[in-house]
Amino acid sequence: MNDDQVSETLKHSRELQEKFELYLLALVFTLLGLAVQTAKFDGGWIASCFELAGWAALLLSGIVGVLRLEWKPVVYGHLANKELQERDAAAIRKSLREGVLIISEETSAPLDPIALLGRKTNSASRYEGRVKELERSLQRRYKLHKWAFVFGILSLACSRGYVAAINAATAIRVLFA
Repeated sequence: MNDDQVSETLKHSRELQEKFELYLLALVFTLLGLAVQTAKFDGGWIASCFELAGWAALLLSGIVGVLRLEWKPVVYGHLANKELQERDAAAIRKSLREGVLIISEETSAPLDPIALLGRKTNSASRYEGRVKELERSLQRRYKLHKWAFVFGILSLACSRGYVAAINAATAIRVLFA
């Protein structure tokens, strides 16, 4: 696979991931809206507690999902800046190997290539550190988003199925009594 094919594959992978994240977020808020609209609090206090826990979990999942999506462009921005700094550092190294002077665009004076290379390398390292930090934060948020969604679905299923389960248990008890 050449570099263009790898780049296209990564691009496609990123697009699919972004579509999935948007779908999941839309699903969370859709289910929350449906749960609120179709709620019945006549199944007892246990079913009501499950219902409210499901609402809270879906709301938490939705909010965390939105906050996660808010920070993804920041990560991409830092990645782009890191790549720019690395590209500039590579150009400076090439200039050093070839003995080419680097001239400031602002003052038209020659620049110290070693100091400039150090600044570019340090800047790229800072961006890389920030990207790793943000990616860890996004991973934690994704886990919370996902598991709050699962808990919300399970809570709603328990709430909606509680009365039916109690009725079935009572019928079985009566049948075998």
